Parts: sequence; structure tokens; C-alpha cells
Amino acid sequence: EYTTGEWRHGVYMLSANKITINDFHSNDSGGDGFYIGTSTPTGFCDSIVLNNCFSDNNKRQGLSITSVKNLYVYGGKYSGTIGTNPQFGIDIEPNLATNFIENVNLIGVKTSNNSGGGISVVPNQLVNTISINITDCISIDDRMGLFFTNPHDSIKLSGNITVNNFKHFNTRGSGIILNGWNEFAPKIILKNCYGENVGYTLSGTPNRCGIYFSVEVSSWGTWFGNVEIINYELNDT
Repeated sequence: EYTTGEWRHGVYMLSANKITINDFHSNDSGGDGFYIGTSTPTGFCDSIVLNNCFSDNNKRQGLSITSVKNLYVYGGKYSGTIGTNPQFGIDIEPNLATNFIENVNLIGVKTSNNSGGGISVVPNQLVNTISINITDCISIDDRMGLFFTNPHDSIKLSGNITVNNFKHFNTRGSGIILNGWNEFAPKIILKNCYGENVGYTLSGTPNRCGIYFSVEVSSWGTWFGNVEIINYELNDT
């Protein structure tokens, strides 16, 4: 019964405070390995630590982050997600405009072999200031390494997303995708990032690039911006 639908999460935290989980494996569920969020419009988890945790072969996500303040994910691995979209290792995606994505930190985390990709950031219609730090993380054999998409078309979302020393290897598509990131999006800084062997196995896909920029002019604004890239190296062996 735990493999049907998409809501059978291994670890499910709603408006939880001061929770630390060490060395925990959450595998083979019919939903997410870990879910951090709220069931109320303005609620959030606060002061959550996942330390050296593992999530493998879950149906929807390895880790979903929908509403939280002060989250620290140290190390561990989020892998093998397959079954129901989005199918990412880690998905940072609020469900409601009034959710919170504040002081979210991914440090030394690995993702691998996820059918959707390694890490995604999807602010949706969030109105609260966003702050995300992704540091020393590695993607191996994911469909894509990092995915950013901004569907805002009328509200400026303040805040910053900082990616430092991110490495992606053998992505089946592009290493880093920035989709529709326009004047309404928060600032992204990609610093000291490295990629190797993009488009490794996904033949016939046009966006097999180190960094792929996509602009949806018709619905998400008329220009692309708020992205700074400092020291990005791409190699093909």
C-alpha cells in the first residue's frame, strides 16, 4: 500500500519545530523520502536539520521542501527517484504564495540517478522573501543537475539564491537549466561551479548544454536576467 498514489512519504513534517534527524534512510516509498512543509496557508517548519540522511528509490521526490525557515541539510544522498513527476532528488517548491522558503541551506549534499533531476528551485507565486544557499553539492547521473524556473509574471520576488562550488557529472540532459528567469525573479549567483560530460545518455535532446537559458516571452516577461555567473568550467571527456 505504500507504493500507490504519490503521498506515501517516508518522513512527513508539517509545521514542525526544532527537529534534527541523523543518519536516517528513507527508501522505496510511494511518495517522497522526506517532506518538509505545512498544512496551513501561513504555516511553516522551523529549525530543521537533516544530517547525513539518505533517500533512494522513492516515487515522487527524494526531499520536498515547501514551507520552512532555517533548514540545514548536511551531506547525505538523495537518489533514484522515479515514478511520478517532478522526480527530483531535492525539490524546493512552495505550494502556496504565503508559504516560506527562508534560510534554506543545502551543504555537501549528493544527488544521483534521479529521473527528473538533482535539485530544483520553483518559487511559484511566493510573495515572501526567498533565501537559499546551495554549497559544495554534487550531481551524478541525474537527468539534469540544477533546475531553476520562475513562473512569476506580476510580482517581484525579493531575496537571493546562491550556488557555490556545485559540480555536475554525466547529466543526461543539461547540467544547469534556468527557465524563464526574468525581472520578477530573485537574484541567482552561480559561483565556482564545474560540469563534466553533459548530455551523457539522453540522445536527441536539444538542450544538452553546460548551462541552458530559456526565455518564455509570451507568459513570463520579455527579457532574461537576475543571474550572475562567476567561474564556471565545463569539460567533456
